[in-house]
Amino acid sequence: MALPFNVAWLASESLMTSIIGAEQLEHVWNQTMSDPAKPRILIVEDDEVTQHLMKRFLQRSGFDVIVADNGMEGFDRAVGDAPNLVLLDMMMPGMDGFGFLRQLRGSAVAGLPVIVTSALADPARQAQALELGASEYLVKTKFSLADLTDAIRRHLAA
Repeated sequence: MALPFNVAWLASESLMTSIIGAEQLEHVWNQTMSDPAKPRILIVEDDEVTQHLMKRFLQRSGFDVIVADNGMEGFDRAVGDAPNLVLLDMMMPGMDGFGFLRQLRGSAVAGLPVIVTSALADPARQAQALELGASEYLVKTKFSLADLTDAIRRHLAA
């Protein structure tokens, strides 16, 4: 794959920090290097350990994975990074999962499938998330990573 820029020049530390910063560089790099044949999954999760484990597992399962630490960042990435599916935590600082679902359903990417992965096991909260447009609701203490992969594949095929 021919890259539209000189990688050695781009990777120089002074360029990375002085022009665009490390976060923006990572974002541009991931967009440039992602495999268009792999479904892109957006993980919106504030717990760093959970985020990391899900990301590694899904990458090893053949998915292109992007992450966001909260609902607002997740919404921005859902609109700007064209994921095929979102995995959404419900309890996050700032914009929580319910706010994310409300905002998403009023946007240009309203049809994007969202699988909630939350510790909230309350049936009323689950029903609320599904009413707001979640495709499926998985309680973190009750599903395996294999169950998660099955749910992702099922919703991508729909």
